[in-house]
Amino acid sequence: MKGLAGIYPRIVLDVELYRPRTGRGRSGFFTGKLIAIGLGVQRSPSDARVEVLTVDGLGEAGLVRRTLEILEAEARRGRGVLGGYNILSLDLPVILSKAYTLLGDRWGRRAASTLYRRFLVVDMFQHALHSYEGEGLPSFRWFYQRLACSHGLPVPPKDSGYNVHELYEAGDMGRIVEYSRLDTALHLLALSALLGDPGTGRLAGRLGVGGGRAVC
Repeated sequence: MKGLAGIYPRIVLDVELYRPRTGRGRSGFFTGKLIAIGLGVQRSPSDARVEVLTVDGLGEAGLVRRTLEILEAEARRGRGVLGGYNILSLDLPVILSKAYTLLGDRWGRRAASTLYRRFLVVDMFQHALHSYEGEGLPSFRWFYQRLACSHGLPVPPKDSGYNVHELYEAGDMGRIVEYSRLDTALHLLALSALLGDPGTGRLAGRLGVGGGRAVC
């Protein structure tokens, strides 16, 4: 995908859902509660930022509305790249569904136009599938590790205790924001590497991503 290396803006989405327990386990993705959305925005090689919007203070409807407003503002800069990991199956459909159910048909149609027509959508999960030979499905951490090996990117330590459901039930939004911020930054680094950007290593420093060397 090196032909896209010079295209900006680049945006990545990282949706966090709370899926309450039911008699059969966790509720479905589309009936879960949207509690946070990580947004990584890169407007040029030297201009990149990550922010995490949460349901606190905004509510679910406000969270969806603010996310769409940010995406629309970036789309006005030119047709850029909208990326994520499994974004076509999860993040975008969830936001679209929430726009219709929480904000109404007008916002739903507006969301569909913004998400699917105003950006070139790059789902990194689709790329991971072509190179994965293990059992099950490739995780984002596995995919990032491979890119870290080929691009010399830092690999932050993995916290195996991270569980958004338990954190939300405990009222610990601070840790949810912390993890979402890191995951979103890693998604933006992965997208940059996938697009063949020679400045991906410097981008890690700008985003404040540290860690050890990848085990290759």
